[in-house]
Amino acid sequence: MIAGKLVYVSPPELDLVIEIARAMLPHERKIHRRWHEFYIASKKVHQARERTVRSFTYAVRMLLTSLKDGDFNGYLQRIYKAGVAFARAKEKYENLVLFLHFYEEAIMPYLRTAFPDRIDLVLRTLEHLYHGLVAIMSQAYFMELEKDRENFLSTLVHDLRNPLIGMTGFARIMMEKDVPKEKEDRLLK
Repeated sequence: MIAGKLVYVSPPELDLVIEIARAMLPHERKIHRRWHEFYIASKKVHQARERTVRSFTYAVRMLLTSLKDGDFNGYLQRIYKAGVAFARAKEKYENLVLFLHFYEEAIMPYLRTAFPDRIDLVLRTLEHLYHGLVAIMSQAYFMELEKDRENFLSTLVHDLRNPLIGMTGFARIMMEKDVPKEKEDRLLK
């Protein structure tokens, strides 16, 4: 799995991340609402289409709360698919990182309340996880954009090749055969 190669989380870190996910689950709606407030405040700078907003909304809800079941590999695959969805929605990469930052800001008060004695450890663990998530989404995002670029170039080459084939065919006929002047003018047109 590509995503698993980009993120290594030790067993104690994974246990802590799952504990965090479960602790944040009751606050999911509040976290989402807080994240949305950050998004609205930034909207003046970062305009987004409705479909993109839905993609980010999905990603925000998925960042920690979807890890509550402990399926880390499935979680990383969902993160990878979110990166692909962002690229397909043509959302700017900078926005992807910004919205992850909004999530960190939105979840902070709930982390401080749930883990007052271990907040430094929690923040270090989440920072490690977030860096991995950005790496996964970045890889998915840029691989998807590369596919788009390859498809565009393939289409461009195909569309340029068709008229050139006709032109070179007529030029070859005119060079290799003795063509009357009136037929030559028609071929050139």
